[in-house]
Amino acid sequence: PIGCGDCLAAGLTVALAEGRAECDAIRFGMAAAAENASQLLPARIDRARIESLLRSVRSSSRAEHAEAAETRA
Repeated sequence: PIGCGDCLAAGLTVALAEGRAECDAIRFGMAAAAENASQLLPARIDRARIESLLRSVRSSSRAEHAEAAETRA
């Protein structure tokens, strides 16, 4: 969908400006992008919906990702 990358960047910027930690800011940006993808028209995102989506956005470090892959192998 159109504008998801822009919404990710905007969400990341807003979260950092609000003082959120980098990892949390990335998650907020991802939630903003997901909210944008759910809309018919681009950039019609809703802050409350982003906060709701934020609960389901997970992140992990490269080390955590590699460890999980080794565990599955």
